[in-house]
Amino acid sequence: MGARTALNRKFQPLQEEIDADLLTPRQRDILRLVSIGHTNREIAEVLEISVRTVEVHRFNLMLC
Repeated sequence: MGARTALNRKFQPLQEEIDADLLTPRQRDILRLVSIGHTNREIAEVLEISVRTVEVHRFNLMLC
């Protein structure tokens, strides 16, 4: 069996649903903006926070 890369992996459906109550209001704001295609810089400008703060929130969302 060969190595699996991002290009040859099949799509895996989400195994668990995220409980929105576990997210902070800021995380929900960022998730909403990410879901409609905004970049980190755009999100930072809209929410008047730093790009680094957006990156940290996005990282934490990936751990949910």
